[in-house]
Amino acid sequence: MKRALFLDRDGTLIHDAGYLGDPASVVLLPGVTTALRRARDLGYALFLFTNQSGIGRGYFTLADALACNQRMIDLLDLGPDLFTATCIAPESSDQPSLYRKPSPRFILKSIAAHDLDPAHCHMIGDRLSDIEAGLTACIAAAALCTCELTAETKLSLAASTDPSPASSAAAPPPRAPSCRLPQPFRPPSAPPPAALTAHPQPAAPPPHRRPRAAACLPRLLASFPPEPSPARLRSREGRRLGGASEV
Repeated sequence: MKRALFLDRDGTLIHDAGYLGDPASVVLLPGVTTALRRARDLGYALFLFTNQSGIGRGYFTLADALACNQRMIDLLDLGPDLFTATCIAPESSDQPSLYRKPSPRFILKSIAAHDLDPAHCHMIGDRLSDIEAGLTACIAAAALCTCELTAETKLSLAASTDPSPASSAAAPPPRAPSCRLPQPFRPPSAPPPAALTAHPQPAAPPPHRRPRAAACLPRLLASFPPEPSPARLRSREGRRLGGASEV
């Protein structure tokens, strides 16, 4: 079982300074280093997935964006191989795009390339496009309410997360209108490649896949349970089959 976190950059890991092209302006958000260390200790592979439309608008270059990423990695001080893969989407909103969120292309290609289990993958970010990218790829999504996802949206998302059987039987839990499951993404000027069509998507996520919400990344990851040990998994399997199991 390979688990992964797909992480937005600006507003999730570092301060959102707008069109960031200067490495000297990179500032880590509080607690991010500890949170990422915990995620890695829990067995999650980390993927960086960031929209950088400033490149497409001509405000800075891809080399500038890469330098900002490197400065962030240096500040995190968790090793040069912290991220398994990185996607920088350079397109602006008015340009044809393949990887710009809410496109799930990077997530789907990473799941296939790294043999990830979609049931144990999460997209984490502070904008609606982050949440839509995760849901369109049919993985879990978590909203950090530090940007356009306000406290009101956070409460709506929290109310829709992991409903109890009793409340589900009475009525469907409320969901934030802005976080509805979007239609599958299709690039405006290119047909979907075989890599996408090879992974059919269910019509809608089950209730436990609805977006989670938290005020910041450290608080979100503190709620993630540890991975069960092999001994506990064998014991659980033995109980399920009604027999004894060695520990």
